[in-house]
Amino acid sequence: MFPLLPGVDPSLGRLDYTSLSQQSLMELLVSEFDDIGVICGSHEALDEVEKWHGVSFGEGQNAQDIGKEKLVTSISWSEMQLEGSLLVQWAPPSLVMLDLHHNRLRANPTKGHLSVVGWTSTPVLGEAKNLFKPLVVFLSWRRPY
Repeated sequence: MFPLLPGVDPSLGRLDYTSLSQQSLMELLVSEFDDIGVICGSHEALDEVEKWHGVSFGEGQNAQDIGKEKLVTSISWSEMQLEGSLLVQWAPPSLVMLDLHHNRLRANPTKGHLSVVGWTSTPVLGEAKNLFKPLVVFLSWRRPY
């Protein structure tokens, strides 16, 4: 028979986000993209993050180096016909610029830490003027630490 010792360790079961390498964070960031070939090879054989298209390191005043690993500071993946979901919670903390315009990304606003607040553009009864109100959506995201 083994003795049962109660104990509490708050670090058990939690991933230490800061301990992950830039390579790991970037792989997690794009893991839900449908096709990443234009960025970094295939899902089965990813290139080193230093060779990824549109990824810059150590530019700007927030640039730092940790040992020999340079930190990702900028990502520009505009007009690359990317499809899928971007897992923003895995964005490297050193990232200061992310350009994703003209892609086909999708998101589930009820999953993760993305908050959506808005008003629909349905008719409002009792108002003769302005039968339709414009759709106003506020998106906010916070890093889950």
